[in-house]
Amino acid sequence: MWITTGHKPTDEIKTKAKQWADKLEGRYIERKSYSIKDLFEYNNMDALLVVSQDYPRLYFRHDQKPFFFHPGLSLLRIKGMGKGDNDLMVEIAELKEGDSFLDCTLGLAGDAIVASYIVGEKGKVVGIESERLIAELSKDGLKHWCEDLPEFNAAMRRIEVVNDDHLAYLKKLPSSSFDVVYFDPMFRHPVHQSAGISSLREVANMEALSRDAVKEALRVCRRKVMMKERNDSTEFDRLGFRRLNRPNSSITYGVIEK
Repeated sequence: MWITTGHKPTDEIKTKAKQWADKLEGRYIERKSYSIKDLFEYNNMDALLVVSQDYPRLYFRHDQKPFFFHPGLSLLRIKGMGKGDNDLMVEIAELKEGDSFLDCTLGLAGDAIVASYIVGEKGKVVGIESERLIAELSKDGLKHWCEDLPEFNAAMRRIEVVNDDHLAYLKKLPSSSFDVVYFDPMFRHPVHQSAGISSLREVANMEALSRDAVKEALRVCRRKVMMKERNDSTEFDRLGFRRLNRPNSSITYGVIEK
């Protein structure tokens, strides 16, 4: 991973870029007057992180449209709940204030943000992300992203991001330590392609969810294990989840009750 800055960076931005290089065990290079395209050509790199005053932007050699952390649909979901709408994930998880929620496939944290909003200050949300780059981008975004909705910002700030393999992390947890344990492999294999994060999937963990992980999740949960998948997915049967019938939707949830 290569890290640089925008044009004419301040000393503070240069320092921040070098800190990102340390976090990602990458290589910092001076931007000078080079364009993004020139940097890719001259250094024969595959990916480049550009650190600027606002958010780090990630570029890939074959697709140089920048990616940066964005909370996605979570803001609309939370605004909807504020108007009295139901959120299907929250409803199925039976989440309430004070609950604990473990997201084993954090990705860009959309579902974790919604869960954090519901469980509030008395609750706890932990997100596990196995890939260092995605984990660091999400951690930074959750810390710094701002919307004109204080409770949304507070929900983001409360999430604890853990860079680890979810099975290894689950094995370290005490039994019955989270109310709900959640898996969303949809980030890896989406129903609808998103231009904003399609390139990021190149560095995502594409391994299928294992039976061992589900077994450990069932031990760790107090109430239930949930998984979001395609409606026609065979993963529900393979892993022992009870599939919720949603004939008019491309996605659905599976549940294993404790």
